[in-house]
Amino acid sequence: MDTQEDREAWGEARSEGATADSSGGWWPDGAAGTSCLRLEVPPETAPRWTGFRQTGLPLREEAHYLYGGLVRADELDGTASLHAHVMDAEGAVLAYLGTGPAVVPHSEWTWVSTVFEAPSGARSIDLHLTTNTWGTLYYDSIVLHEVAAPLDLRPAPAPLDDLRVGVVDPIIKVFPQDIPPPAPATVDLQSARNEHEVLQVAVRLPDGADSFTWEFEPFSGPGENPRVARVERVGYVPVDSPTCYRRSDGAPWERRVGAGSAGSDGWPGCWPDPLLPLTGNTVEVPEGETTALWITLYTPPDAGAGDHSGRLTVSSGGESIDLDVSFHVWDFGLSDDSRTTAIYDLRVGPSGTEMLDLGDDEVREAWYRLMAEHRVCPDMPGPEPVFRYEDGQVSMDAREFDRWARLCLDELGMRAFYSPWTFYALGWAYRPGERFGLEPLSDEYVTAMQSIYRLYIDHLTEMGWRDRLIHYVSDEPFDSVPQVVDDLREFCTLYEAVAPDVPRYSSTWHPSEGLEGAITMWGAGHYGVFPVEKMEARRAAGDRILFTTDGQMCIDTPYLAVERLLPHYAYHYGAEGYEFWGVSWWTYDPLDFGWHDYITQNDGVGENYYVRYPNGDGYLAYPGERYGVRGPLASIRLALAREGLEDGEYLHTLSDLVSQLGDRSDTVPEAAEALALARELVPIPNDGGLRSSLVLPDPTRVGEVRSRLAAAIESCRAALEE
Repeated sequence: MDTQEDREAWGEARSEGATADSSGGWWPDGAAGTSCLRLEVPPETAPRWTGFRQTGLPLREEAHYLYGGLVRADELDGTASLHAHVMDAEGAVLAYLGTGPAVVPHSEWTWVSTVFEAPSGARSIDLHLTTNTWGTLYYDSIVLHEVAAPLDLRPAPAPLDDLRVGVVDPIIKVFPQDIPPPAPATVDLQSARNEHEVLQVAVRLPDGADSFTWEFEPFSGPGENPRVARVERVGYVPVDSPTCYRRSDGAPWERRVGAGSAGSDGWPGCWPDPLLPLTGNTVEVPEGETTALWITLYTPPDAGAGDHSGRLTVSSGGESIDLDVSFHVWDFGLSDDSRTTAIYDLRVGPSGTEMLDLGDDEVREAWYRLMAEHRVCPDMPGPEPVFRYEDGQVSMDAREFDRWARLCLDELGMRAFYSPWTFYALGWAYRPGERFGLEPLSDEYVTAMQSIYRLYIDHLTEMGWRDRLIHYVSDEPFDSVPQVVDDLREFCTLYEAVAPDVPRYSSTWHPSEGLEGAITMWGAGHYGVFPVEKMEARRAAGDRILFTTDGQMCIDTPYLAVERLLPHYAYHYGAEGYEFWGVSWWTYDPLDFGWHDYITQNDGVGENYYVRYPNGDGYLAYPGERYGVRGPLASIRLALAREGLEDGEYLHTLSDLVSQLGDRSDTVPEAAEALALARELVPIPNDGGLRSSLVLPDPTRVGEVRSRLAAAIESCRAALEE
């Protein structure tokens, strides 16, 4: 990218709508040649799109193209990618494109790309090497080339003349066309006490068979034995296109074909996700498809340490295959109280209450119990209290809130929850809204809100719940807008005066200098947008960290990597845990469609637009009515979230034991080795949750690391007893 033609084509760096406050040009240190393009935007620059552009490149409509290049970043305040606008014959924009993965601060040369189909009517494309934040970016080897249409390279189901049964690591998704691996001589499982363990068994029937039966011979071994807690079948949902945030700016009556490049490493097709209940021991299977049994095993707190043995038998058409299961119980147990916080919003999506009626006590309780079973917390333990402000007097009716909070917090032991929406300040670029008819941040408003907040805090203190409260003051604030920062700081001051000890949380994703001292708990992106050194600096200042994970747990990625690894990220980088914006937000019936409908949205700085969220984003459970369940069905994503939270207990348990050993910790070198191996699983920066095959190229490493952690825990316990 250093020819005279290149230099003339890209021209000089410039900004949209204003003179550039940036410096940019050719830099004598390219990735593939003698030079590259360098763009430097200083911190004091007002946010606007700045960089290099090449316009009017011809396209053939409905042809497929590869657009990509190498990008490097220094001191970037956010993330970056390549952008492009697809234009029609009149020069109007037909589609906006972006590449992935996102380039994070302090990154080395990174290949970013997308493959797209030029829409009908497309005539040209404008390439944009631009950013709307500050920092330094380098660009090299930019490519736009027509390619063959993407092919579905997965093999068609092969006919079989015998029964096939194999065991697959539950991190790895099993697809209908997969042929199960050979049955192992012995299935080796491990668990601590008070832990769940998943056995995933792939079953493929011989041609002509349409069902199989399963039997699990109970475990035998020393003392109390592990037991089968639940046997379910992994269901499949269709996905029409790889995950991304698809945006459409058309009129309400126009067909919405949103622009956006693939963000995941998935493909169109049927994807495993819901866990479907079974009636009896017979499972019907469509001809020519593989199905997966999802067997959840539980090791009770009083289980005997050592080896236990059981057997699973799968039978069909006169054939039977036995799987001998060896189950090793480690000589330690996990606490019911997870030390990693995981908060998932329980909210009703645009589909309405026909699929989720939280006004039905039985349904609401079923959701809370499912979440507690998976070691995750709802955003609110019941309906928020009813607050009133009349004639200068404040009151609160917390009877319904208390009824459900006693279940969630006292009985089920959930470790954290958010403040009511009454105390929410603002989101995105919106100005604060009225409360009780009062002008936001007026003197009367401040007095009233402080009085109501004090009522609420005093009540939580009396009930013993105050230390579990997280005050959610703002969702993804546009901190590049000065008014947003000013408003949010005023709100934080308002509430700090009442309860300075309660963490004030905002899902900022990235560090924000303007919010330091106001926000005391930061929602950080786990993939590098919030650099590690910045997290360390905030923690050194007394702040706390949660990872925020919107859009990260999509259906269409081959491994359940981010769900399993988030507690690992939290432990190794000093975060208290993570939050995810939805466990039940559906726009269609998710059992029928693995993608979302378009919803209208406005971020407070422009016109309304339509957006389709990533496939599976906002939910990790399914409505159960179709299967006779008054409440939710779990998903394999939720099940692996629990596996990850249990991994987190291993990490914290080993860390505690090392601390207890003190100077003697050197006598157990395997402890430090195991923790180092665990950290290697979760580097920051990384490719994010949507690209599991890049984040976790070898999914078997997770189980290997867990075994090393468990062995180190037992060694440390033995050393302490000497």
